[in-house]
This record gives sequence, structure tokens and C-alpha cells, in this order.
Amino acid sequence: MERPRARRGLRHSQRSLIAIILCAVISGAQRPTAIGEWVKRLPPTMLRCRGTADGHEPPSEPTIRHLLQTLDITALEEKLGGWLHARRAEDEPVAGCARKTSA
Repeated sequence: MERPRARRGLRHSQRSLIAIILCAVISGAQRPTAIGEWVKRLPPTMLRCRGTADGHEPPSEPTIRHLLQTLDITALEEKLGGWLHARRAEDEPVAGCARKTSA
């Protein structure tokens, strides 16, 4: 995906921001302000796990809002859907999801 942000002042990769936004939305956050508040509550270990630059400084609400305003959501949906479909086709577990087996 194209990067709509300039390199100057870049603290968080587009990939880490999208991962954080997706986690927040799955958790029930529906607006940039709610996503920003959700992110502020993440402990440093979760920020590092999501790929933030230093694991201590969460992305700001304006950063989240700017990405959401400039991101091609249709392209993101297509890429994410294709990735999930490929994982399912390969019968691989999706990262972060525990696979349950019947005993």
C-alpha cells in the first residue's frame, strides 16, 4: 500500500498503525477519538508487540485520524481479505488466533 505520510517525524510504521487500529476496532472503538483512547490504555509490552517504534509512545489521536483520512480503505479491505483468504486456503492458523482442536 502507498504511504500517504512523509518520512519526517515518522514514529510508527503504517503497518503498526493499521494493526493497532484494527485491534481497537475489533475491541469496539468506532471513531478516531475512541481508537486514540483505546491506544492510550495499552501497556508498553502491547505497544512493542504491535510494532511501535520504541514500545513506549503510543500513536496520537491526530496521527490515527490522519491515517484514516488518507488511507484507501477499499484497498486495505481487499488486501486484508486476500491475506485472510490465503491463510484459510493454506489451512494455516491466523497469527494471534489460537487454533482449537477437538480431542
